[in-house]
Amino acid sequence: MNCHFNNTVIFENNVMSLINNRLTLKASGKKVVLSNNQKKLFICLLNEVNDKNHIIERIWAGKNSKSKENNYTQLIFQTKTLLARCGFPEDTIITMPKYGVCLNMNLLKPAPTDENQKAELLSDQGMFIYDIRS
Repeated sequence: MNCHFNNTVIFENNVMSLINNRLTLKASGKKVVLSNNQKKLFICLLNEVNDKNHIIERIWAGKNSKSKENNYTQLIFQTKTLLARCGFPEDTIITMPKYGVCLNMNLLKPAPTDENQKAELLSDQGMFIYDIRS
């Protein structure tokens, strides 16, 4: 899949939007301003470019190999920290050991709006209705 970096990036669904460098979770109203490389990372993840080496090449093409590796590690750490500090779920970006990272795809799914779409959980204590939106 191709990963394009334009001056104006727009991704939007019912749950999340990425407009320029501003990432927004619509349900909670949480917003964060991303650096250019963080924006590039999100574009890669939205385009399902998850492999560490592919992400590195798309963001830092033409730079020294060792610095690319260090830059990647710092970018992932700083992005996760920024998102958590701004109230985004801690698992917005999921690390896949020895492979790369991925976006938590549950964040891209619209929350159920109908009571019938709630998941029902059974236990030995009886039946409970669990709202999967929480």
